[in-house]
Amino acid sequence: MRGKPDMSDEAVQRLLRDQRRARGVPAPGPADPTDEAVLRYIDGAATAAERRDLAQRLARSARARDLVAILTAALPSPPVAVEEPGALRLVFLLCRDALRLVRASQPPLLVAGAAAVRGAAATTPTTYEFAAHVGELDAAVVLDRAQDRLDVRLTLRHAGAPVEDARVVALREGQLWASAPTEADGACTFAIAVAGHYRLQVRRGGVTVGAVQLDVLDEAGA
Repeated sequence: MRGKPDMSDEAVQRLLRDQRRARGVPAPGPADPTDEAVLRYIDGAATAAERRDLAQRLARSARARDLVAILTAALPSPPVAVEEPGALRLVFLLCRDALRLVRASQPPLLVAGAAAVRGAAATTPTTYEFAAHVGELDAAVVLDRAQDRLDVRLTLRHAGAPVEDARVVALREGQLWASAPTEADGACTFAIAVAGHYRLQVRRGGVTVGAVQLDVLDEAGA
């Protein structure tokens, strides 16, 4: 289900056209995402598969990054809550075939992976699960190392029931990167294909109630 945008689609499209002319942003090429795809990505209406595709395209396309920058600068920014002392803070290193935990504000509930060698008990960790409090909400945070990305799944519950009316706004290096509403099970997933500093802000009723902070390091640049 598509979440409510901060501006009407018509207003955003008009702003996009005006800003493109003012800044000289080029027309899309054959491999570039469409304006509508970029808007769906920012608004949180894109599916998980579309978000993965857009994340990869953003890494390759200067034009797509320009469009995101234009809309980020022009659209109203979500209110930022004061950092809670107990907020979950994670630092991970993306290795070639594994996910290495560098630092965490609390220990994981679960670490899982595949056997490193045949018949060995040792495993190469690829999945981590954490429990956290986001304001008054209980959150389960699962990080799963896929072949070309890191999937981050955030599941919110309140008094044991899934939270269906929240929106998670993802910032990368302090800039709007993606946004998605929670589904019927209280969950939403983001696919991270690029190392960086991420902050997942949970909004409910138009107010930011808390956040999870995630730093993703690349093995090549670590």
